[in-house]
Order: sequence, then C-alpha cells, then structure tokens
Amino acid sequence: MAIRYYAEDISKVPYKLLRGALAKQLGIVAGPVAFAFRLAGRFGLRLPPNCGVGFPGTDVEVDPSELPAAAVAKWAPLLEQLADLGFEPLRVRKSRVVGMKLQYAATLYQPRHGCVAILEWMRMQGAEGLEENTPLEFDSYCERGPDVMTGMVRREDVPLGAMFQLADVEIENHDNRGPLAERLARHRERCRGRDVIPLHADNVGPLIDDRANRRFGALMESGLLRELSEQEVERLRSIDTTGLLAE
Repeated sequence: MAIRYYAEDISKVPYKLLRGALAKQLGIVAGPVAFAFRLAGRFGLRLPPNCGVGFPGTDVEVDPSELPAAAVAKWAPLLEQLADLGFEPLRVRKSRVVGMKLQYAATLYQPRHGCVAILEWMRMQGAEGLEENTPLEFDSYCERGPDVMTGMVRREDVPLGAMFQLADVEIENHDNRGPLAERLARHRERCRGRDVIPLHADNVGPLIDDRANRRFGALMESGLLRELSEQEVERLRSIDTTGLLAE
C-alpha cells in the first residue's frame, strides 16, 4: 500500500492567530499576508509544499549509531541535561518524509513524574538555504481533561504554538535557550492538580503512539493538516535531496 503524505495548511489558521504568529517576522505587513493566505485557501490555492510527512506509525525505529553526525552534536548537551533530570531513553525514530526534509526524534520518559520528552532534529529547506532545527517538548498525558505540552523552540517559532492549539492538548511554547530544568519546573507547575497518567516500561510506548494518532487526527479534522495529492507527492519525490545528507 502506498504511503500517504501530509503537509500543514496555514490558510486554515484563524486570521488573528495567523497575523499574530507572522507579526514578529513580517512586522506591519503581517496582516495583509495573513489575509492573502486565508483568501487563497478559500479558492483552493496554496503554496507548493517543500515536504510531506507520513501518518504516525510510518516512522522507522533506528539505532542511535545510524544518526547523522549533525544530529548527534546538537542532541548531546540536551540529552545530558535530560539524563540529569531523570529521563530514561525509550527509542529513536526516523520520520517518513518526502521532499526537502530530514527528521529524527528521540523519545525519553521520566517515570517519577509521568513526563515524556520528545527531542527532534530536522534539516530542511529554509528561506536562505538548508537549515537545522532542534525542538524539544515535554508531554504529560491526563486521565481526564486536556494533556499538557510544554515546548522549547526557536525564539521566532514561539508564536506558532498558538496556531496549532487543540482541544485535547494545552500547548505552551518557550524560547529554547533557557535551562531545561527551568522549563521542566514550569511543565510540572502546569501539571499540578491534574490526573497525570503514571508511566512505566509497559505503557509508555503505546500511550505516546495513541496520543500522536489522536493529535494527528485532530489536526486533520481542523484542516491544519491536509493530505497531499499524488501529483504533489510525485513532484516532491523528483526533488534532488542529496544536500540533506551532507555532513
């Protein structure tokens, strides 16, 4: 069976949220640009995607020795901090991607406080050529009420959290230049008084996968993610991606 690929559709982001997210990068023209994206989306017009990602579960588990050297270098100080904070490694996976993007994710968990850490490394096409990004998120899953996610992202990406809010997840983004201990303390503060599901070796993997599927489905239902057409996928497959593999 052919793998289906998906991409974000920012034309579905509410105008005020989209304008706010674009404001720090575009200044006074953020409003007109946001309006143009929204209007184009109503007529089915979209910017051609640079890449598409597969549905959760299509990613491939890899041995850490297979990671690109650039990912290892970016992850090393963060993994050391996470280990000091009591996180245990669970798995490393390579995302199923078509087009100009290379993506890996390391998943760790902290049984004592019911917290999952998902550390990503991406190399993708940016405005000025290839760029790398290393976002990190803390997740706590709740029996009742919304889950809690605390993200650590590039300063310019902090406003993007507002664009992808979901009913079942409360998302709060922070600048990734702060100490992880402070961000984890903030995450625990947000979890106080909630029915956080305890984590152990037997339940953590299936629980993470279940929540990933739910969130993906919610993004699809909201229109913030869309399935790429066969023509779009074929176009992305035809792109020369050898530069992504350069060390």
